Amino acid sequence: MENDMTTLISRRSLNEQLELPPILEVDAANLPEFWADYAQRHQVAFHVVQMHENRARTGKLWPATNIIDELLARYETLEGQPRKLGDSTSGGYGKAQAVAIEMGKSSIPDFPFERFVAVVTQSLPEGKLDDLRACNVEIDREARSAVEAMKRADHLAAEGRFHNTKQYWNPANSAGYHRVAKHIATTLPELSVMAIGVGSGGGCSGIMPVLTEAFRDRAQQLCRVAVIVEDGKSVGGVRDETALEPGSLKWRSPNIDDVRVVGEKRSILFSSALWRERGIVGGESTGFAGEGAMLEVQRLVSMGIDPQYRAKDGRLHVCILSMDTRDPYRLNFNKHGIYWQ
Repeated sequence: MENDMTTLISRRSLNEQLELPPILEVDAANLPEFWADYAQRHQVAFHVVQMHENRARTGKLWPATNIIDELLARYETLEGQPRKLGDSTSGGYGKAQAVAIEMGKSSIPDFPFERFVAVVTQSLPEGKLDDLRACNVEIDREARSAVEAMKRADHLAAEGRFHNTKQYWNPANSAGYHRVAKHIATTLPELSVMAIGVGSGGGCSGIMPVLTEAFRDRAQQLCRVAVIVEDGKSVGGVRDETALEPGSLKWRSPNIDDVRVVGEKRSILFSSALWRERGIVGGESTGFAGEGAMLEVQRLVSMGIDPQYRAKDGRLHVCILSMDTRDPYRLNFNKHGIYWQ
């Protein structure tokens, strides 16, 4: 195995195999009605990073591949560990890990991992459960909350059921987004506002510091916004303040400038409005980040400090991530009277 692992480490990593996601500019008319008028009046350019455009159909493939890359780089220290990986997840990460494992099996000789175990809550939507089953993910559905799922994942790992990837504490999660962050900085050199919903914290802790460094010597300021959910709620894997307590990824200050709190209804209305833009089919968390981003723009304009953030073209360039598609959330959208073929 030692020779095989030496060859493996010198190969192109799983994370490096991923193609950079497209970044689309949304016609302001395709924002929700209130924000459409607001964006046109205040010259807001709205951009969406299509993170879900990959084999897993979720942006979580970026941290998932990097976490496996990091495990492989220190494989010798994992001797005797289970050949299954596992973790608590709201669905997308589990699906991404299943795809990452298949990528490893097909491209790396003697790839050591066989399957992923997703520790999920009893309330996980059926659409997400169907996605996990379709990817041959083993599902443990005993936990009643996100925090309980984290504890159960630790318990099952201690019993030897799987090797816990500990995404909420794993710096390889954050590092998995670095290529995307550099891509955003290159594609949007006059970026004004970056808004990211906080699930594991990997997106904020991975992307925001890279953008900060990339734009350090720029006269134009950058506003970095974390978006979290109303207390006791969940939106597409994004967590509320209570559920954010566990975990150690550094998504808070100094990596962000503000926090916005958004609920499910506004998230769904924003997401469904964006579907009018060709190529955008984002799920709940897409609209969630979008609403948070526009609330922050409104704050900057209301305070009269928006000129500090405007690009040379006079516009405020706003960017969010579209982490997954609408398909796993059909029932949630239907609940709000929103349907599609």
